[in-house]
Amino acid sequence: MDGTAFLWTYSEGVYNRAKKRRRKTLGHRLKLPFALVALLPAAQATSIAQTASVAATDGTLVGRVADKTENVPIRNAFVYVHGDRWHGDVMPPVNAAGEFRVQLTQGLYDVFIASGGFRPTCAVISITTGKTTSYDVNLSPDNEHLQQ
Repeated sequence: MDGTAFLWTYSEGVYNRAKKRRRKTLGHRLKLPFALVALLPAAQATSIAQTASVAATDGTLVGRVADKTENVPIRNAFVYVHGDRWHGDVMPPVNAAGEFRVQLTQGLYDVFIASGGFRPTCAVISITTGKTTSYDVNLSPDNEHLQQ
């Protein structure tokens, strides 16, 4: 780096870019690394505390989507987990065994599951901190709409 920075100025409705040469001094170079080293232990402690608090507030929702008549997995099912304004919405993928898994914060969620040719289902699921909640669904064929 050549010590050149750009300074943006605003005058008469126009932004102008001008080069500004920074002073290269030993003091300038030493202050930043020492400041970073001094803050590093505090940043690591904060990061560890945040990780612990996130893990402490999460629960897991696991489930399996299957055909009700044949009890075979539905791998192309659509799973939509709707939370309130603080929890947000999630669409976890469904694997070939018809299973899904998602980490959620504690609270109530509307879980909507659908697949082509089947009647959709929806339920309110409660997620508890540190617990795994299971929601297995057997979708019924939608015979009324399949015959049309």
